[in-house]
Amino acid sequence: MYFPRAYLVDNGNLLRHPSQLYEAFFEGIIIFLVLWFLRNRVKKPVILSAVYLILYGSFRFIIEFLREPDSHMGFLLNGYTMGQILSILMIISGLILIIYSQKKLLFQNKNLNSIKTAFF
Repeated sequence: MYFPRAYLVDNGNLLRHPSQLYEAFFEGIIIFLVLWFLRNRVKKPVILSAVYLILYGSFRFIIEFLREPDSHMGFLLNGYTMGQILSILMIISGLILIIYSQKKLLFQNKNLNSIKTAFF
């Protein structure tokens, strides 16, 4: 990705992106707007939490490519940074929350139907 106004550091050898601005836009404004749009459309609050985890993790994973890794850690697993690894865990956590809430809802509906047929 080419950022035309990226500034040079390290004696003019490396370009740096203003990743804080990207994070503020994507992890702040965009996620807020999506959650605001979904707040009355989603029946269970756990789904909003899951959507937040998935979006935040996804945006953070992508933006981490533009950031310099921590100097004391560097790149870890297959060239990924610690931030990207934690972002993957957040995305997986959000997916698990959605799956768990759907299974729980399905289980509750089956129990309600069996109670209704047993008593009515």
